[in-house]
Amino acid sequence: MLRGLKDKSAVVTGAAGGIGAATCRRLVEEGARVVAADIDGDKAAGLTRELGAGSVAVAADVSTRKARPRAWTRRWRRSEGLTCSTPTRA
Repeated sequence: MLRGLKDKSAVVTGAAGGIGAATCRRLVEEGARVVAADIDGDKAAGLTRELGAGSVAVAADVSTRKARPRAWTRRWRRSEGLTCSTPTRA
């Protein structure tokens, strides 16, 4: 069990892929709210339908700096965590 995640917010990039989806599932199981960001918005939306109300999908190409802040704040105004499941360029 992960401690201290209840009612925290996290952004997971690459959320529609295997590692990203598993990360989202675990975070939601532990009570966190999740922004599931992925370049494939349809797959991310499918995942969030499975996860329920504690999650939201964002179609975003996070390899660009410009897209990152929007993805983080669309649903919740802040994020206590970020996990990247895909390579991003600085």
